[in-house]
Amino acid sequence: MRKTALPLAALLWAGHLSAAPIDASSRISAVTVYADRARVTRTAEVSLPEGESVVRLGGLPADLDPSSVQAGGTGTGVKILGLEIRDVFFDQAVNPRVRELEAQLQALEDQETTLVAKNADLKERRTFLNKVRDGLAQPGAEDGKSSSGSSLEKVKPLYEFYGAETVAISEATQANAVAIRELAPKKQVIVDELERLRSGGGKTEKQVLVAVKASSPAKATLSLGYNMNGASWQPLYDARVNTQTGAIELAYYGNVRQQTGENWDGVKLSLSTARPNVGARMPELEPWWLNFIQPMAASAPRAFGYASARNELSKDKLNMAGADADSAPAPAPLEYEQAQIESSGVSVVFEIKIPATIPSDGEEHRVAISTQKFDGKIEYVTTPKLADVAFLKTRLTNSSGAPILGGKVNVFRDGDFIGDSHVNFIAPGADFDFYLGIDDNVKVTRKTLVDRAAENGLFQKRKGVTRKYETTVENFKNQPVKVTVLDQLPVAQDASITVRDVKFSDTPAQEKDTGKLTWTFDLAPKQKKQITEEFTVDWPSDKDVSF
Repeated sequence: MRKTALPLAALLWAGHLSAAPIDASSRISAVTVYADRARVTRTAEVSLPEGESVVRLGGLPADLDPSSVQAGGTGTGVKILGLEIRDVFFDQAVNPRVRELEAQLQALEDQETTLVAKNADLKERRTFLNKVRDGLAQPGAEDGKSSSGSSLEKVKPLYEFYGAETVAISEATQANAVAIRELAPKKQVIVDELERLRSGGGKTEKQVLVAVKASSPAKATLSLGYNMNGASWQPLYDARVNTQTGAIELAYYGNVRQQTGENWDGVKLSLSTARPNVGARMPELEPWWLNFIQPMAASAPRAFGYASARNELSKDKLNMAGADADSAPAPAPLEYEQAQIESSGVSVVFEIKIPATIPSDGEEHRVAISTQKFDGKIEYVTTPKLADVAFLKTRLTNSSGAPILGGKVNVFRDGDFIGDSHVNFIAPGADFDFYLGIDDNVKVTRKTLVDRAAENGLFQKRKGVTRKYETTVENFKNQPVKVTVLDQLPVAQDASITVRDVKFSDTPAQEKDTGKLTWTFDLAPKQKKQITEEFTVDWPSDKDVSF
């Protein structure tokens, strides 16, 4: 039986629906997760009689995408004739977990109703006691002033009863208030979970009727695929770095979330970079008319835009700034099965080898994709004008045959967690800079030695500023390090502005168009190097320049 995509063809059903359908129990066997949805595949084993028959697959989520349903399978001498999708309505929730939660919520609400009723009874008891107390205090009542002489002894038990009852009512009222307050968070937990189980909490489900024809009695395996919203995945990386050897291990994970209403238990899981939400048809350009602006009365602004189906590619460099963080012991490295990578040229699919279980709870669930190992050479880079710290960096090549997708990276250096950052898209075979956070053992300082303003010129007055900076790099490590220092000179954008008298203690590589300066040198252990740069900027005195 070959897999086929079938339209809803009502004409095919005239001779099939009169027979009683064959009910087949299906299970979720495979799931492909995209950035914003999932493709779910169910399989069912069924025994077919000779001739035409209808197989009914029930218990499907109510909000599956009907246009995405496909039927297929395997079986000797079996053909699929067509399929139909139906809605089935129930008087209670379909999802067993939803029914359980609804029962729990109802029980809590019943408890709350009982407590509220008890409070009302206690209030009435207090009102009655207060009326009795007020009656005893009226003139002529037995208040101890009667001529009998024994009235005080008769009234005393009544007041004692009143006091004891009042205390009992107060304690019971307080206990009920506490109980009602404790019910609130319990109810909220159930309500939150019910909201997550969106489709499973409804009172409808989908059924798919598949018309088949068998040349002889046969056993067949039917498969049914459909798309579901409420699922997504994002890349996540753990980078483990040995700064002594330069070895880097990049563990690649997928963070999967889903709240489709169906639990995925022990399924064959695939993660795809395809974007089915974009659609298959390229958007067409509309005419771009030019005309003179016509005056018109002020009105609310009107906006328009253009849809785009382009894949957005990030820069081909890994932009990671290791944030300062309290050191934490690195978890012991584990070996994972490597995901099989399939590329169609426009997208990549990572097939996870280990069966995965992803509950419909909306939480993140991590699955291992692959691990890449690199041999890099550590160097230090600093831009003291922006931050007086030295960043570790290494140059790597993506040799995996698949792109490195943009995502969060947890960086572990020499066994310590140093922070997290983000990796941008890296194409297969591309070289990229991998940043590994800062190292306080390479100290960087920058000082302003001269910052002097002056006016010069006898006949043509000009303003000027002279500045001189000193950058110091010290290596407190026990091994030599390679350091790159980046800085810049101001670049004039007007012919009347002059940058002159430029002096360096060490000549840098210089980009004239941007003014970027680069020094690269080696530092032995405990060695210190100082770099000075000096320049003067002047311009006409009747103007101002900010820099």
